[in-house]
Amino acid sequence: MKAESFFELKRAQQRDALLAAADALGREPQILEKDVMVVAALDAVYTSEFKDLLYFKGGTSLSKVYGLINRFSEDLDLTYDMTKFLEGMNFDEEGIPPSSSQASKLTDTVRKKLPEWIAKDFAPVLARSMSDGGIDVSLEQRSHETLNVDFKSRFDGHAYVRSSVLLEFGARSTGRPAEEHAIVCDAAEAVPGIVFPTATVHAMAVERTFWEKATAAHVYTLQQNLKKDRFSRHWHDLHYIYKSKHWASALEDVDLARKVAKHKSFFFKEKDKDNQVIDYTKAVSGEMFMVPSGDALKALEADYKTMQDSGITAADAPDFRVVMNSCREMEAAINAALKA
Repeated sequence: MKAESFFELKRAQQRDALLAAADALGREPQILEKDVMVVAALDAVYTSEFKDLLYFKGGTSLSKVYGLINRFSEDLDLTYDMTKFLEGMNFDEEGIPPSSSQASKLTDTVRKKLPEWIAKDFAPVLARSMSDGGIDVSLEQRSHETLNVDFKSRFDGHAYVRSSVLLEFGARSTGRPAEEHAIVCDAAEAVPGIVFPTATVHAMAVERTFWEKATAAHVYTLQQNLKKDRFSRHWHDLHYIYKSKHWASALEDVDLARKVAKHKSFFFKEKDKDNQVIDYTKAVSGEMFMVPSGDALKALEADYKTMQDSGITAADAPDFRVVMNSCREMEAAINAALKA
């Protein structure tokens, strides 16, 4: 008997399949449902005409591609290779401009061009692809560099899991180094009689993701301000990279660390709590800070607990104190290895 495609089933059958998978895996059905939509969206992206221009990164890549974190990551971070997006403008092969003024010019161009590309070029292609696959969604561009893929859930509301897949775009990086990987839906292993969507993506290497997350943690630690909810996931992810085989290769890749720092110094300028410009070069030269203190640490801990209580993290996810201890150890190791 031929297995049926998930999206060819009636909604009640889709719901039953997800409930069966949730029961077998000990997971929330809303999370498994959204995971299906995440993979379906990625499949639409990477079977489109833009597949060789976009690089998949962030927490969802660590979970779905590399299997490093057992955390449901619901947003898709996609980088349009800036050397292609801004072809002909002034930067080297790594996307580094010769001056801050040129970086500002590149950033201004991205801010103007990227929203237009999302609305006029990308969104229609994505909508057509998902419609052709029998996937009922609506697309909405709620901010300049994002696109929401909204769907009607088969379940009652969930406090933490939105019925929307958020695609966040950037075009101020090359997205490299990157690797090609195939991904599947979590529910597929529990319901073998149904064909769930799959995707083959171009994913940013873990080592670059590490240095991007580490320097981001550095910024927020110096700012002493948890900017928004759902942010503790970055420290959670750093802990898991630290415990993986990729930690040693990331620590040893001094050249990559400095490339990330140099890139951010041009395109992601930030100020600390005293309104001083943060020097990324210092972070990769022996002055990395990854653990906030005071009220910022308390806010981070509260957000981490909310994430745990929501079922986003695995039941055996580490305690917040364990995560922070890992970050202290990483901070010390980075500063010892990269001290100028």
